[in-house]
Amino acid sequence: MMAKRIVARLQARGMKSPCLRTYVVARINPVRFHKLKPGGTKPAMPIGQALVRMMAAARKFDLHKVDFRDLAFVAAGAERSEQGLMAD
Repeated sequence: MMAKRIVARLQARGMKSPCLRTYVVARINPVRFHKLKPGGTKPAMPIGQALVRMMAAARKFDLHKVDFRDLAFVAAGAERSEQGLMAD
């Protein structure tokens, strides 16, 4: 729910991108820097803890630090991955 509000505020600032929601979720994702230990299969953290940390990150999300170039970078990466899927 918080990600939806952040996306709406960014759209109000003029940011129109199909990757906007993905960008916001990636920025508030608490496990993005957690790495599995070699041979480990357990998740980085329980889902409840992850959701609590995502909510905290969403509350601290600074809309003014988001730049149009950030979104262009995400969109370019998404296009490359879609092209890779089509080539398979």
